[in-house]
Amino acid sequence: MLGVECTTAEAMALLRRLEQGVQGAELSAALGMAMRNRSSGLFDTFERAIDAMVEHRDARARD
Repeated sequence: MLGVECTTAEAMALLRRLEQGVQGAELSAALGMAMRNRSSGLFDTFERAIDAMVEHRDARARD
């Protein structure tokens, strides 16, 4: 999901809502978030979001 013109707080709130929705639907999903800044392009931001998803998945596997 791409949140356009979100602040960090708004993006975190969106991530929390997604996590709650996934849990409520009893689904398994890896979620991650990355904020785009002026010095990084969209592709770099996407890669950082993928890294965050992998970290989330791995952390769940350890629990």
